[in-house]
Amino acid sequence: MTTASVQRYASKFPEELSDAVDGISGETERAVFILLFNEGDLAFTEIRDELGDEDPLHQQTLSNALANLKAGGLIRKRILEDADESPFSSYYSLSEFGHRFIHSLFDSLGSVDGPAGRRQVISDSFGDDLYDSTIAFRDNLQEQLAGQ
Repeated sequence: MTTASVQRYASKFPEELSDAVDGISGETERAVFILLFNEGDLAFTEIRDELGDEDPLHQQTLSNALANLKAGGLIRKRILEDADESPFSSYYSLSEFGHRFIHSLFDSLGSVDGPAGRRQVISDSFGDDLYDSTIAFRDNLQEQLAGQ
């Protein structure tokens, strides 16, 4: 049972952030989130195949992870109107909030031009991809804001 004080302070935490943190609380959720960040739009089967090694990822495990990420506002599902244009009828990708969320998290670590003005190494390939993606996202956002 939580106390009234815990509830009062917890209620001050923005619901969107609470949902997002809950959305990436599991290992599979974090793996899917990073996979979509790195690869962009992917179909359910593509995600399952990428995350399954010698043992395929169980379909329900992936369905639950995708549902948690969607509930957290971190990903979106795009259903194709014309299924003839692709081998799959729907795709998952990071939402705009998901992009901002991951960039904010890594920026808070100093991984991309953080407060010290230097990059902190996460891993060579991931750090470079994150840096390039963050710069492109920032530039795109600045262009959008300048056009308003």
